[in-house]
Amino acid sequence: MPQARFNHIALSVPPGSLTEHRADIEKFYGGILGANVFDYGGVGNYLIISFDEGFPSQSLVLNEAEDYMQAPGFDHVGLEFETYEEVDALIAACKEFKKSDDRIEIDEFPDGKDDGYEFRACYVKYLLPMRLDIQALRWEPGREPKQWRYGP
Repeated sequence: MPQARFNHIALSVPPGSLTEHRADIEKFYGGILGANVFDYGGVGNYLIISFDEGFPSQSLVLNEAEDYMQAPGFDHVGLEFETYEEVDALIAACKEFKKSDDRIEIDEFPDGKDDGYEFRACYVKYLLPMRLDIQALRWEPGREPKQWRYGP
């Protein structure tokens, strides 16, 4: 049976915001989170934030719309990092970023434990309608999930 993989999530933002906030989006999502930020050629005003080395996969696709997305609650996109130390470094970088731009929202959580794993996480929201769940997981032996990879 074919196996699906996450490719992208499209988020609509208020008209004019991609032009108005483009430099800030690149500074945060590219500079702090290490994503590639680029225009989606030829189909209107779209912006890609890709977490997959430039290929528009594992991406947030931003487009402007009069009827734009609003997600005031628990809605979020999870970004998994390798280590707790990476999450700690990102939290520190977000706090430093906040000193010059108070539009960023940071919600830190104590480390947690779930069925078969422990986690370190925080929520971050900046100029997009959804928060990002920045997290690292430590799996109990034998509980690690199956991982897909391109190629053989």
